[in-house]
Amino acid sequence: MKKGFTMIELIFVIVILGILAAVAIPKINATRDDAEKVKSAQNIVTLIGDLGSYYTAQGEFASAKKLNELTNVALNTVTGLTGQLKIGSDSDCLKIKVDSANGKVTFTGKASASKACTETLQLETVKAAFGGKDLVTETDHKAEIDYAASSVNFNF
Repeated sequence: MKKGFTMIELIFVIVILGILAAVAIPKINATRDDAEKVKSAQNIVTLIGDLGSYYTAQGEFASAKKLNELTNVALNTVTGLTGQLKIGSDSDCLKIKVDSANGKVTFTGKASASKACTETLQLETVKAAFGGKDLVTETDHKAEIDYAASSVNFNF
């Protein structure tokens, strides 16, 4: 008599593996989406910090010819001192415009953006970086950071 698995045993194993896969795959996709949101939020905070550091070091934005010279954050569609940040599948989720004449940077979010874009712009860390503004629900979808008006005081 030969030893081996019966057809019924093999079918049960296949069914159990199918059930495990049906539970695991959505969890993996959700984890990937969460990682994309966190990465994008960190890129936004880094971008704001890079712009502030550049302005502090140079005293102006006028010396830069392109937005890529101000930050190491990978931007999509850079034209001069304007650019777009891709979040998820949305290539223009966040638009950045640097006004070199007066030291202001305008960030414009999208109201009808993809789910990843919308959820990223509504994260508390991102709203805090924009001074508490929610770029999805605000009527003008804009936040402006005036680096020229910012000052650092050292008291000794």
